[in-house]
Amino acid sequence: MKHAIRLSALCCALLASTALQAQTTDTVVVKQAHEVVIVTNDSLHAIHIKGQGRDTTYRYSSTFQTAPNASARMTQSRTLDFTSITLGSRSSGRTSTDIEVTICPRIGFVTALGAPTGLDIDVAGSKELALDNVLTYRITRYQSPHAFSVNFGLNWKNFRMTDRLRFLKGTDGTTALANYPAGTEPKFSRLKVFSLTLSFLYHHRVSRNVKFSVGPMLNFNTYGSLKTRYFVEGHKEKEMQKDLHLSPVTIDLMAQVKLYGIGLYVKYSPCQTFKSNYGPKFTSLSFGVYF
Repeated sequence: MKHAIRLSALCCALLASTALQAQTTDTVVVKQAHEVVIVTNDSLHAIHIKGQGRDTTYRYSSTFQTAPNASARMTQSRTLDFTSITLGSRSSGRTSTDIEVTICPRIGFVTALGAPTGLDIDVAGSKELALDNVLTYRITRYQSPHAFSVNFGLNWKNFRMTDRLRFLKGTDGTTALANYPAGTEPKFSRLKVFSLTLSFLYHHRVSRNVKFSVGPMLNFNTYGSLKTRYFVEGHKEKEMQKDLHLSPVTIDLMAQVKLYGIGLYVKYSPCQTFKSNYGPKFTSLSFGVYF
């Protein structure tokens, strides 16, 4: 009986709020909602809606406080989502936790910092491709601009040189900078690093169209390879070398901002790419867009 009274009061509050706001806002119609959460207590009545049709990122919230002179608040949001599947969702009071699988690529450029003489990275030809949010655990508070997430993902970095030097792995396993064979015409030499990533991000919503995130990212560097191409008397030649001695774990510091649906990011790694005495000493910086 008590719950029925609260639910009736909530419906009355919704009707009253809609009537009061009809002059300044449009009617909100949510079709095929994925989850509807109703929160009621002695001083608060609220509705939170997650998802709408195929849009898993849609959020709608209405809060009605029964204290004297309290005002009603409504918010709704929608972000671009390529592919997102919710594996689990739980609401406790005013806090929501979600586990999602998401395919949202990050594409950018990468360069080397503090590199030795001769290691001239071609930034335009050096790319980074990442899927940072393959698996995400997110904690969000209703009506709060703050959120936290732990994200598992994948990352590929390609450091590309087009000058007179190339990457070359010696018989002792050390990667060094070396000249191309005599009588050849260089094309490029590149270092590829593949990593499994684990990021810990703080998210802040400045406004409906402005959001940013910051936090560290752990890189578990599981694979590295060298590839060099050059011409010998007009014929293409290729060198491939694997089993590089990369630093097994490195840390990136990442910041990203979304402005009116456009996502930009910058990521700095203060860690050395190679193990000590197993390759050129340099750190990295990457930047680009994400979706």
